[in-house]
Amino acid sequence: MSDYQSRTSNLLINRTSYEIVCALLQEINAIPYEKRIKISVINYILVRSKLARSGVAKILSDLRFGGYIEIQYGKLKGILKRFPCVY
Repeated sequence: MSDYQSRTSNLLINRTSYEIVCALLQEINAIPYEKRIKISVINYILVRSKLARSGVAKILSDLRFGGYIEIQYGKLKGILKRFPCVY
């Protein structure tokens, strides 16, 4: 339990919004597909990060437009290619 809390804290400390969103997208992608298609991407990120909805939506939109992720009906279908280092 403490390992999970430590990893979550390290994810959120001294990171940009973009880095947090990318890390949480990779976390969602690690979940089996059958469970992942039931998870709303934006809600998953908002609950775990406390970032602003508009900022998260903008980052997701840009990643989707760039062909990095595939989202259908608000659910993550998959990560198509590696995320860029800078936003």
